[in-house]
Amino acid sequence: MTPAQWLEAADTLARLPTRRVVELVEAVASQLVGREVEIRSRDRSVTVNLDRIHFDHPEPSAELRAVFPGRDVEAIALIDIATSDVRWDDRCVDRLEISVHDVRLEPGVIARLTAGPVELVAEADQPTVDEWAASVEGGIRVRLTGDGEGTVRLRPGVSARVHPELAVEERRIRFHVRRVWLLGIPIPGLHRRVRPREVDLPDLPRDLQITGIEPRPGTLRVRAVIHSMREPIAIDQLVRAASTVGSHVVLNRAGREAQD
Repeated sequence: MTPAQWLEAADTLARLPTRRVVELVEAVASQLVGREVEIRSRDRSVTVNLDRIHFDHPEPSAELRAVFPGRDVEAIALIDIATSDVRWDDRCVDRLEISVHDVRLEPGVIARLTAGPVELVAEADQPTVDEWAASVEGGIRVRLTGDGEGTVRLRPGVSARVHPELAVEERRIRFHVRRVWLLGIPIPGLHRRVRPREVDLPDLPRDLQITGIEPRPGTLRVRAVIHSMREPIAIDQLVRAASTVGSHVVLNRAGREAQD
């Protein structure tokens, strides 16, 4: 055996546990596509329809394995996830796409997943936005008209065209008034007398940061990012979930009771 062959064999043996974990997670996740997945933690339950999941898991080059031998080179470049009908508490969004970059798995009965950044794009259609608006104190109506703007009924007979602006550092959204209607009649110049409305953003889990809000015709799109995450994964639970008979699968987040 040449030194190069010995190095390749030793590297393969060193990477074998992690590679098997990665392959197992990919295989199990593919069995959940097309099913309703309920993710439970100590204080919250989130239910989604898993529509698509794709793993970009290139084989590391021989040069990379030689420079970085061991399991650390066994990484997933990207996990692309598409879900729909996302529900939690009394809230919901119609679609949620998640792009998880630079994923690494540390093997074990409770595997450790580290990744980042994690990019999220959520979309809410007009009926969903109507439900949100109705839950606001006093009740408002929002019509998603596109061009980055929307029409809001402020009170009976008074409506306004508004443009949302996200102030990330201040953790709030400003709604700039572009035009005002009174009993359906546009009042020129009146919008200049109306101060921007502001809404403070709530504290979001996992250092989730909203990065953009985009009204589209009939749809509101919200972008967000988690710069870094670390999550325990119970491999045996994933396997049991994938073998569940029926369309509804329950996953308990590993170690959440101890960590939350």
